[in-house]
Amino acid sequence: MSKQNKRKRKINVKIFDYVLIASAILYLLAEFYNQSIPFKYAAVLFLVVVILMAIGLLVNSKGAKGVLAFAILLAAGGLYYMQSSIDNLINLDDYQTSTVSFVVKKDSKYNGISDLDDTTTIAVSENFNEELYGTMQEDLADEYPVNGNVDRLADDLTIVEALYEGDVEVMILDEVFRDSILETYEDFSTDTRVIYSYEKHYEKDDIAKDVDVSKAGFTVFISGIDVDGPVSTVSRSDVNILMTVNPKTNQILLTTTPRDSLVELGCAQGMMPDKLTHAGNHGIECSVSTLENLYDIDINYYAKVNFTSLITLIDVLGSIEVNSEHDFYGYNNTHFVKGMNTLNA
Repeated sequence: MSKQNKRKRKINVKIFDYVLIASAILYLLAEFYNQSIPFKYAAVLFLVVVILMAIGLLVNSKGAKGVLAFAILLAAGGLYYMQSSIDNLINLDDYQTSTVSFVVKKDSKYNGISDLDDTTTIAVSENFNEELYGTMQEDLADEYPVNGNVDRLADDLTIVEALYEGDVEVMILDEVFRDSILETYEDFSTDTRVIYSYEKHYEKDDIAKDVDVSKAGFTVFISGIDVDGPVSTVSRSDVNILMTVNPKTNQILLTTTPRDSLVELGCAQGMMPDKLTHAGNHGIECSVSTLENLYDIDINYYAKVNFTSLITLIDVLGSIEVNSEHDFYGYNNTHFVKGMNTLNA
């Protein structure tokens, strides 16, 4: 082999060495990005990558170097994909969303709040969130002075009855209570329409009680809210699971509290007991404090899941296996057999 060819071969080998080193650096960056692998396992994996890189630098085969570099890059891509998938499942918004609707009967002459005037009869519940109502008044002052000409009635059901009878033309409804109305007036959503929606984002309080989860036991509250869309939406909490983890014994205890349990709400102490699910109408903080008081425990962290995020979760996993104790037909005539069912989104 001529000196020129040898020189070219050395240069080519050097290029593969640089690619190998670059792939190891990318793997290290991927490990820093990935937050789901415990440190001890991450350290072992990185040690394996260092050994593979060292072997690649020692061997004189471009093919071997290329294979090792590809393997390291594949591992880096796997770590990145893993964390990205988890990030897609987790909503890290630091706010909660409340939605207020201006509701009229389906045959109403009103099509928007700009159509409302001094002769319009408008009603809002006495139990309506005062902070939300005040903020809405300020934000809508230029579009419609909602602070004037509004009657305060006892509750939403009273207003719905008045709306049906024609005594009220417009209902100001906090959407978290729509499902409660539907329990009494099943056709409410089809009998009425929304002429305007107002959304308000509230900054969430940091209620986490941090612990060293690798050493101390901790409890996570899993709240399943009954809506589609962003999990920042405030709504009833129909699923209430406390997941208590013991990292020393590698044990997990799941405690489920029925949604209709009558409890004293943590955000309304001293008031009449209410259904646990209604605590969610006041925000995740109320659900957390309610369960803390009920069980005399500290809840360290929480996770909210709704219909949309559940579908996203199943999409990431591909499918899930669910064991049903009964054979039945669900929504859209979907058939669930007794025993194991493979579900996908």
